[in-house]
Amino acid sequence: MPRLSTVARLASVLGVAPGWLAFGQGEQTLVRSSEATEFAARLQAVRAMHALSRATLAEAAGVLEGSVQRIEEGRGEANVETVERLAIALGVSAAWLAFGEGASPFSPARMEAVSATNRAD
Repeated sequence: MPRLSTVARLASVLGVAPGWLAFGQGEQTLVRSSEATEFAARLQAVRAMHALSRATLAEAAGVLEGSVQRIEEGRGEANVETVERLAIALGVSAAWLAFGEGASPFSPARMEAVSATNRAD
């Protein structure tokens, strides 16, 4: 499975949205790029919204707790399969979780507040 950064680079070269390329979700045309820190912020925010611990999310998604921790702390990168598993466990679209494409479970103000908090850390 390709890593998210690989998908993002390929999508950029092809001029298509990375969520569409990786998961077949959302619009085909490129709207905007997303950094790994934004992915980590979305993962943390939706996990908090469901009041899940890292361990509980990892178990529900069938991934290692250390993987969730590394992704959230920006020390590791997820591959497409891991993102799909996390998205299913969290009840969100994989394209939204990975790249911020498509419908968000949060209002734009909520996501900006989460992003600002993570940038301050």
